[in-house]
Amino acid sequence: MTLGDQGVYYFSSEESGHLPPFTTDVVDVTGAGEAFSSCAIYGILNEESLFSACKLGLAGAALTIQTEESISSFLKPEKTHEIVKNFS
Repeated sequence: MTLGDQGVYYFSSEESGHLPPFTTDVVDVTGAGEAFSSCAIYGILNEESLFSACKLGLAGAALTIQTEESISSFLKPEKTHEIVKNFS
């Protein structure tokens, strides 16, 4: 369950919890939810845990809100993994 600027709650039979959003400058929030969803789904399809998939989703949302684009040109797997690594 996404909570906008409050992060995300996640729940599965194996794990659950809350993750705050990554701190970043906000230019425009358009597309942040979609970026979260697509990056989280990418993580799940690549056999990441739900926790890790949600971190990728938050990284995608952070990349998106840093630009005026609703689909950030920086939204790439290697960049989302880099953000997760740097802020974890």
